[in-house]
Amino acid sequence: MELRERALATHPMKPRYLRYPLPRLVRLGMGTRIRVRVVEGKELTRLNAGDPHGAGCWDVDTNTIYILDTLTKRQKWHCYFHELVHAVNDVGLNAVEGGI
Repeated sequence: MELRERALATHPMKPRYLRYPLPRLVRLGMGTRIRVRVVEGKELTRLNAGDPHGAGCWDVDTNTIYILDTLTKRQKWHCYFHELVHAVNDVGLNAVEGGI
């Protein structure tokens, strides 16, 4: 067995992004900055229009991604990526429509 195969067999690889904390600020270009905040469940429920089952949300009015604090690190990253896609889509639509 080669060295790489042995390493993979004994230590499953984690994605590299799990080595780092979530960013607090993301610059998307066109002068757009996205804040990232990890919040408690009560605050996220309030931001999610009363939905207590959400893990995160994107607030287009404040350009902020909110993520639930009780998630695991992997879940927080997945939620971040999901909400970032919403942010990129909204920023792109605003740019096309002349909103930014």
